[in-house]
Amino acid sequence: MPLPSVVDRRLVMFNFLPSRTLHPTRYAHYQSEAFERALTAMPDRAGTWHRHWSRRILQREQLWDRPVTDLGDAHLDLAVLPRHALSALARRIGAVLCAPRLRYAISGAEVRALQTELGANTLRLARECAGMYPGIPGDPFSHASEARETIDDLGYGALYAISVAVPPEIARRFMLKLPVRRTDSVPVQYEVAMSLATALMTDRYVDVIPD
Repeated sequence: MPLPSVVDRRLVMFNFLPSRTLHPTRYAHYQSEAFERALTAMPDRAGTWHRHWSRRILQREQLWDRPVTDLGDAHLDLAVLPRHALSALARRIGAVLCAPRLRYAISGAEVRALQTELGANTLRLARECAGMYPGIPGDPFSHASEARETIDDLGYGALYAISVAVPPEIARRFMLKLPVRRTDSVPVQYEVAMSLATALMTDRYVDVIPD
């Protein structure tokens, strides 16, 4: 049975066009300035420039001759997600991990500040997810902005935990979509991270974080 067209397109981009989904924090590592100038100056040739840029990225990562061929790999559904969807998923995972700390917010002012920073649906997820994972204990957040930064960092950390357990041709391409982190530590191990990612990719949760 042929792959659905949207998955097929994502897999082609995942394999051969990483420049189109490269996280901005990684631009400097892949000589992006010249290609960005070219894309701005000649937008009608964007396809050509992305192919050149992507080849440079793949060669540097030693992936040029190592495409993903195992279409049955259980991690592909996650790995081929668009970057904005990964960002949303990271926040959902982070909200679950930080749920015990978010539940400290009980005053109206605290709740409103968190809703503004994270969205009401994120707080609802944190309140309802106790059966999914107990979360990581900690002190109440001092500021809503601290909550957002911590949640996003832990969520991306969980995605990194998944990347270390998958084949390198998938892992390296996947990590190109993720932001550069300041630490190599991960908040949870692979089994927990993959379980949360799989659960939070379901239709029940895909709209929890607006794009």
